[in-house]
Amino acid sequence: MDILYVPFGYVMKGCLWISQNRFWIAIIFFSLIMEAVLLPLSIKQQKASVKQQKLKPMEIAIRRKYKGQNDKVTQQKCNMEIQEMYQKNGYNAFAGCLPLLIQFPIIIALYAIVRNPMQYTLFMNDADIDVMYADSIVLCEQVKDGLEEDLAALVVTDGEPESETSSSGAAAYTDPELAETIESAINTFTGYQKNMCDRYIEKDGVYSFYIVTDGGCYVVTDGKYELSASDAIPSDAVKSVREEYIAVSLTKHFDRYVREALSEYGLCGSLLENSDEIILKNAFGYTASPVYYEAIKNLPDYEFLGMSLLDKPSFFSNISWLIVVPLLVFITSFGSMYVSRKLQPQNVDADGNPVKMPGGKFMEWGMPLMSLYFAANFQAAIGVYWVWRTLFSTGKQILLSKMYPLPVVTEEDIKEAQKQFKTSRKKKKIVIEVDEDDHSYDNIKVSEAESAAIDRTGRKIKMLGADDDDDPPAAVSEADAEGTDKEQKE
Repeated sequence: MDILYVPFGYVMKGCLWISQNRFWIAIIFFSLIMEAVLLPLSIKQQKASVKQQKLKPMEIAIRRKYKGQNDKVTQQKCNMEIQEMYQKNGYNAFAGCLPLLIQFPIIIALYAIVRNPMQYTLFMNDADIDVMYADSIVLCEQVKDGLEEDLAALVVTDGEPESETSSSGAAAYTDPELAETIESAINTFTGYQKNMCDRYIEKDGVYSFYIVTDGGCYVVTDGKYELSASDAIPSDAVKSVREEYIAVSLTKHFDRYVREALSEYGLCGSLLENSDEIILKNAFGYTASPVYYEAIKNLPDYEFLGMSLLDKPSFFSNISWLIVVPLLVFITSFGSMYVSRKLQPQNVDADGNPVKMPGGKFMEWGMPLMSLYFAANFQAAIGVYWVWRTLFSTGKQILLSKMYPLPVVTEEDIKEAQKQFKTSRKKKKIVIEVDEDDHSYDNIKVSEAESAAIDRTGRKIKMLGADDDDDPPAAVSEADAEGTDKEQKE
């Protein structure tokens, strides 16, 4: 999928450069650029709607022709005639679907860019990204070491009074509630490590995290990593999808994801007494190779009003102001659907009365609810893009409706269309060329006006000589020209 992701990654990188690396501003520019790219298609879609509305009287005229005939065959014939009319006038009913279909790859690409900023905004190579994963796992291990020290300090010794045991029942602690908080934090950081590796193995309470690369396999154990010998790599360690946004959260926003969370309980003091810069430089080997610490500084800043757009909004646990994002997605989606219905031509029956499209309620409520569901399960950055894109798209739709207004269909337009259909159904005029000695067509009934227009001699059939086709036909007798009434009827 890089053929899709990389171009959009460069667009996002340009937007981040304009916004001074602030992602929430870059999203606005990204949305504007995407709407600008789709503008020609949107104009084409609006023009198609105008054309459809101009053809609406002809459609209603066809429906009136078959009015009251509700059998399947007749209805199929009616629909085919309408489609032929549209095709004859150069209208494609599916032309408006293209802008909608193009939006899906954009959302998919943006989702990949948000989850993998090192790959699609910094354009780091795979080898460097693998090292960034390994160093991020080491960073988590250093935090866990500090938490283990705090937990050990709470263990009841022989000289202390008895106390309740921890939730795991492994030991007794002087402050069971704090001990449970520490254990939960340790499990959280272990979960981060598991999501940033390809394989993990626990043995005697010690985790080994494997990162499969093209040149071998890194193994991270006890806060250190090294390339593992080929015979030591587990057979089920294969390269998988790693959660890059977790590594970005821990490194770019260490203060928010680590310091604030642990300082609230006074935990991990031995580590957090140092500045974020010192902690990250130590974890990412700044002395030996400063490239990885420099990459952290160049990562997008996902902070917005004290919140991180890398977090997922939650309605049930750890509720924050981020729940506003999916709610805004729902409101803007519903509003966009409402505006779209008002601006688009309405389907009508043979009498010109509005016809409700099947699945109207689903489109009205189902689509916004689906948007709400997805926005609540993706990083908030995706939802923010969704809101801005919907706002810009709706504004563009209103502007185009002013530039290319839809014509109003009146009863006079429908009657005029019916008159045109009647005129177009006149009988065809046929000229038959026969040999001069062939009188088998002489008695075909032809009106006097038509006869005079075709042949001044009064003969109904234009005669062409065998050798002189350009010569005028010879005259015929009055009797032959008139014929009998019976013959005329035949």
